[in-house]
Amino acid sequence: MKVGIITEYNPFHNGHLYQINTIRKILNPESITVVMSQDIVQRGDFASFDKFWRTRKALENGVDLVVGLPFYISGQSAENFANGAVKLLNSLEIDTLVFGAESKSLSNLENMARILVNQQDNILDKTKELQKAGLSYPKAREKALEFTGLKVEELFKPNNILALEYLKSLYINNFKIKPYLIPRKGSDYNSLELKNSLTSASSLRNKLNYYRDISNNYTPYPGSELADHFQAYQKEELFKAILLKILNSSFEDLINIVGINEDRANQLLKLLRNSTNYNEMINNLKSKNITRTAINRFLINLLLNFTKDDFKLFSSKSFNLYQRVLGFNSKGQELLRNPNLKIITNLAKDRNKLDSTQKKSLDFDLKAATVRNLFIKGSNLNPDYKEKPIIIN
Repeated sequence: MKVGIITEYNPFHNGHLYQINTIRKILNPESITVVMSQDIVQRGDFASFDKFWRTRKALENGVDLVVGLPFYISGQSAENFANGAVKLLNSLEIDTLVFGAESKSLSNLENMARILVNQQDNILDKTKELQKAGLSYPKAREKALEFTGLKVEELFKPNNILALEYLKSLYINNFKIKPYLIPRKGSDYNSLELKNSLTSASSLRNKLNYYRDISNNYTPYPGSELADHFQAYQKEELFKAILLKILNSSFEDLINIVGINEDRANQLLKLLRNSTNYNEMINNLKSKNITRTAINRFLINLLLNFTKDDFKLFSSKSFNLYQRVLGFNSKGQELLRNPNLKIITNLAKDRNKLDSTQKKSLDFDLKAATVRNLFIKGSNLNPDYKEKPIIIN
């Protein structure tokens, strides 16, 4: 059995260790492969910890191989994130996908996923109808989902959201990967309180934003090491960069960016005269039809000039995924001997093996790393050409 996990490890904590130990104990797999967000995470933010440090922590705690999720996957909506990540695991010939969720029943989740796929058009039509009646998009979608007979409160729990998207991807693509559920333990995914030893990554990042003294209770390594590797970005510098990008963009340029429609393009152009700092910018972009994470995502897409044509190109069935290796142990090294893989371990050398579309996707990954580090004091602006995969023997 070759197990795969989709994750961010931002940072790696006791909850992740619990999942890995449970996999080893119950499934006794041949190997555990992780596909992990690199510099941009799914909520549309910069990773708070360097990807190579996160890779090292994963390998030190039971993972065999860490492969980086391309930017076009990691920084997008839950649906696109999950579908791209599952496709990457399939390219690695993983046979079992393990994930956590608030739900304790895999069969219930699978049933919900099938209903969401089979009634997708009806849900979309009903959502649009309710929006025209005056409801915000989130409320309209929630009401539309109620018409399917599904328990809406189950659908919107943070880990259930991604679990359902993983299952939808397996169902739609007819992959042979088998899903395996490990019910989530400890704090809620979005909890900002350090409640117990199985606390959330969100709570750890929140704590580190204000205090660098953190106990050893929450991670399988010293709290001081966690604090030393936390990297907060400079929001006001990011705000200036976004305004400069808008200043040099036309309306047509803006609406070509992933996540930006005509209304949002007009909002962005208004920022030049009605926003004086980062928080004010976010507040001016908020509306009843968009979440904070969606705003974060389209701002990152704007900075990287990630267009709808780019996303369409990388999401096409003809696009063959490459495997950017961030680290491995001896078992992981064996997995890399697969001749069907398009492996990247040495950027300068392996980039030449890629076709033009793969190179374009990889260039977005490298640009994302540079942009992230631009806003973190003391960071290397071009880390990927200098860092080699982490090897743990």
